[in-house]
Amino acid sequence: MGSEAPDPSGTESGNAADEADSADGHSATPTTRRGLLVGLTTGAGAFGLGAAAAARGPPSHAGNDARGGNGNGNGNGNGNGNGRPPAGNDDTPGRGPPDRVIVGTDTQAAADEAARQAREVRHKLDFGDRGKAVAGRFPEQARKGLANRPDVRYVEPDATFEAIGESLPWGVDRVDADTVHDGGTTGTGADVAIIDTGIDSDHPDLVDNLGAGKAYVEAGTDYDGSSCSGNGNTTNEPWDDDNDHGTHCAGIAAGVANDEGVVGVAPSATLHAVKALSCSGTGYLSDIAAGVEYTANQGWDVASMSLGSSADYSTLRNACQYAADQGVLVVAAAGNDGPCSDCVSYPATYDSVVAVSATTSSDALASFSSTGPEIDIAAPGSSILSSVPGGYAYFSGTSMACPHVSGVGGLLMANGYTGGEARSALQDSAEDIGLSGSDGGNGLLDATAATSDIQNMIGEAGTISVDENWTTVSLEGSYTDPVVVTSVGTFNDPDPVHARVRNVGSGSFEVKLEEWAYQDGAHATESVAYVLIEAGEHSTAAGMKVLAGRGNRERRRLDDGQLHSELERPVTRVHAGDVEQRFDGSFHADHTNR
Repeated sequence: MGSEAPDPSGTESGNAADEADSADGHSATPTTRRGLLVGLTTGAGAFGLGAAAAARGPPSHAGNDARGGNGNGNGNGNGNGNGRPPAGNDDTPGRGPPDRVIVGTDTQAAADEAARQAREVRHKLDFGDRGKAVAGRFPEQARKGLANRPDVRYVEPDATFEAIGESLPWGVDRVDADTVHDGGTTGTGADVAIIDTGIDSDHPDLVDNLGAGKAYVEAGTDYDGSSCSGNGNTTNEPWDDDNDHGTHCAGIAAGVANDEGVVGVAPSATLHAVKALSCSGTGYLSDIAAGVEYTANQGWDVASMSLGSSADYSTLRNACQYAADQGVLVVAAAGNDGPCSDCVSYPATYDSVVAVSATTSSDALASFSSTGPEIDIAAPGSSILSSVPGGYAYFSGTSMACPHVSGVGGLLMANGYTGGEARSALQDSAEDIGLSGSDGGNGLLDATAATSDIQNMIGEAGTISVDENWTTVSLEGSYTDPVVVTSVGTFNDPDPVHARVRNVGSGSFEVKLEEWAYQDGAHATESVAYVLIEAGEHSTAAGMKVLAGRGNRERRRLDDGQLHSELERPVTRVHAGDVEQRFDGSFHADHTNR
């Protein structure tokens, strides 16, 4: 049986927990939790979203703690440097209108009935095996009636969540992402969703990496439907960033390597703006859950959430689990409640989510970082330079640590890792910097170690069905100078045929069957085996030398003779022929099927 939504007073289960700290920086109640975790920057007073409209220098505490600032080095300590009202200081933090709730159901019939009884439906959510949910505005009698249905799992408030708050940024350098880039792994093919305040649609460090976007609250609109100017950014898309926070996170995850501004952790990954937070940095629970569901349904690889609340909600828990079940790597900021213990925010607390704490440039735990047994990994989060609409800015917070992890997740998933495999690689490869498990989880993010299997990858093999039309083969790995050889393995057509290859790139190549010129050109589908190896000389685990390269036949004969005289162990040679990489029978005895 479902439970009725708690009232706005916050005295019942499911409500956002304690209220935000008072303006003098001291907790209004003896607790280590805030009702809403905000804080791109933290000041001596209340938490709030920091300024970031134009380029600015690092704060005086660069590499240490987060503070408020006005963007010109004269921080006023209120976390409200751009004139926007500090987020999270409403009269009832974490609360929308009392009649705005989410009804979670086990059956479609209950979901349909909830939608029928709603005054207004905002979202219909489907989390697969985790059930369904309807978010909207419900009369009190409808809320109570639905809560009593046996197929209604919960009725909970549609609470509001808040953002937690080309030089090479120190964080990218510290996690050795630049070394990974030098090895050719840049995230090409990965899709990273930034579930946040949007992404600036024409920022020079982001525009080349932007993919499809989605807005659950349109630019220029606050979460309650009122209009707002936000950061004054000219918005061209509904998902444009009218706050700064989402653009800053996007630049960390996947800023373009273009000789200007900053470079991100996965500079070739595709960024998707999922705008669930408004210009004030606030967004409804149902919008965030819908954004997570949307990310999973699009088949994107990473869901990055630099947002949080101190209260647990079934809708968000189900959304995150649904995404993880669909193979998404879900990453979230731990929160900026530090110094504290056992204070990790939601959704970072969930088992389905990678929880990220923040470190300084000296590898210490950032003083603002939330901690607890749920922490999985630590990443740079103090004084991080990244993109904002109109320029660049330094922000501090676990919000900045989160996209570092999301970016490395993108590097892994671009190379064939599942979400679960990427999570294991991130955790297993983390660097021990002396933090406790509650402070830093498995350790500090290490991009080079996490991607070591990719960096050591010399090639791959497979079998595909091919006819006389060009077929694209997508590769699991990413290569700098790949060489492909093929072999036709079936005999479905009596005419002799060979496989022809073209357009070999870092992540794919094309192949088709080609008959001799005197034949009719049509051919039945055959099975073609291929081997792809990075050009160069390699040693396998079994001790065999492998040489892959290009050249004409005369040069290959010369190279072969030199290699046989210079190498004591057997050599397997992989050579490509002409410009389109057509291979003759000198390599494969069964290159044709006659």
